[in-house]
Amino acid sequence: EQRASEHSSLKAIPKEISSLKKLTALHLTGGAELEEFPAELCALDTLEALHIEETGLESVPSVISNMRSLKMLWMGANSLKTLPEEFGDLPSLSSLNLQQNDFKQLPECIGRLQKLDWLIISMNKVKDIPQSWSSLKALTQLDAEECQFKEFPKVLLGLKGLKTIQLDSNPWRRPDEINEVQSLMPESKITF
Repeated sequence: EQRASEHSSLKAIPKEISSLKKLTALHLTGGAELEEFPAELCALDTLEALHIEETGLESVPSVISNMRSLKMLWMGANSLKTLPEEFGDLPSLSSLNLQQNDFKQLPECIGRLQKLDWLIISMNKVKDIPQSWSSLKALTQLDAEECQFKEFPKVLLGLKGLKTIQLDSNPWRRPDEINEVQSLMPESKITF
């Protein structure tokens, strides 16, 4: 496991990192200043967990789809506004953290992540969830606190595998909707 210290001022990933063929986890959090997702990381086909948080990240390259073994990707507290369409081609991704970024619309491509089990989108300025996410049948936990949802995202009603939905601190128009939604999803624990 490689870590960039919180006190470092890492501005680029050494190209030699792509030679670490057995690397399975990498943590680049706080202190690093990486506006672009390092393309060198996409050559790490054994990487299973990547934490690239609080780095100022603004973009992700389309070659991220080469990361076929990636199961956990945490990109919280960055400046992401979108993801490339190829992001939906990550076959092993089961845990994704996009909290506290600059999303105003959630990427449609996330709906193609067939193994996605846990998704964190809290603290973004999103008002709705794309219809394409109705195919996230493996999703069991969704954290979407402090977004801009004014009503319950109806697409979630079709995701019968969802066990936990956290929607705290959203500007609900109809507080009475809470009971209605809970009756439609009795197997899910929903917090408003």
